[in-house]
Amino acid sequence: MNQTLIGVYFAQDKLIMTALDNGSEEMRRPIKVPAIDDGLKSIYQAARLIAETYRNDNVVGICLAVPSTLRILEKGEAYGEIGSGIGPRNWLAMNVVDEFKAALNRVGSPVDQAECKFPIISQVGATALGDLKLRHPVAFDEGADEYLAERRRIGNVIHIVADHGIGCALSQRCNLFHGFAVPNIGHMLVRPLDGNVHKACRHHPGRSCLNSMASLGAIRERWGLSAAEFIECNDLKILAEIAHYLAQAIANLVYFSSPNRIVIGGRVADNPHMLPLISELLRKQMGDGEGTIPEPFDRVVRNADYIAHQKERDAGVLGACLLAEKWTRPDSIANAAIMPKNR
Repeated sequence: MNQTLIGVYFAQDKLIMTALDNGSEEMRRPIKVPAIDDGLKSIYQAARLIAETYRNDNVVGICLAVPSTLRILEKGEAYGEIGSGIGPRNWLAMNVVDEFKAALNRVGSPVDQAECKFPIISQVGATALGDLKLRHPVAFDEGADEYLAERRRIGNVIHIVADHGIGCALSQRCNLFHGFAVPNIGHMLVRPLDGNVHKACRHHPGRSCLNSMASLGAIRERWGLSAAEFIECNDLKILAEIAHYLAQAIANLVYFSSPNRIVIGGRVADNPHMLPLISELLRKQMGDGEGTIPEPFDRVVRNADYIAHQKERDAGVLGACLLAEKWTRPDSIANAAIMPKNR
């Protein structure tokens, strides 16, 4: 029986799930169902779908891409814990891996939990892995002669998802960086153009963080636009203001990490004017208006494709599958630096 690897992506408005057969390059057709506005119920929903859809599969890895700040990314008893109070999604502080295993038991799933691997990753981290795989398939083929050379060529990439929240992942030669938790640029301070905070962040309501100024929630609070309306928006004054805040944050990230490329996804980036505006304003931010951009950043940010749109909307669920697959290969070169082993 083929070994099956499952990716589960808890998006804001839907739950997305798909699978890979171990050794295959092709994802199965993704399953998409409306999201539930409750973390525990969402976990139960995912467990039930797995029990129903993959009952006859030999499931050896299930990766959960969650909408939260992961508290612990190192091997140990606390692995799988997330932070509390995830906006409108109502994900409370819990250990997602433990809750998911318990949910599999409740729905009668035949998954062998003693043998199955259960990695957890942030949504943007999963999206970064999936996007890298789609752009650079050779960099994920450890048997290819060009494998390591391709990873060196790719270098640093910053991945940003700008949607209801704004998240970030940094990959170094296709390996994800993390400290004691995943990066979180949504709370990065930006300078408001008019001195006002668009949407009060519950963590620091008087502070102009990126989430409070450039997320979909901030856009709705400021101009009353839904996500779909913003994607179709042609008001360059509105679009330039959002691009201004994102360019501020990206300028700081560029100076800090010297990335070879910036990849931006999410519905804020789906407006066709947004990425060209960010690219233009990034150069102005880094050059202080009419100033000169310091070397060597001047050469990098002027590349036409330096800021790129996310390759596919469902890159995140592919990334989750890839991480599940890597956890089943403990001797993998790539696995060693992407995430810790199963506890």
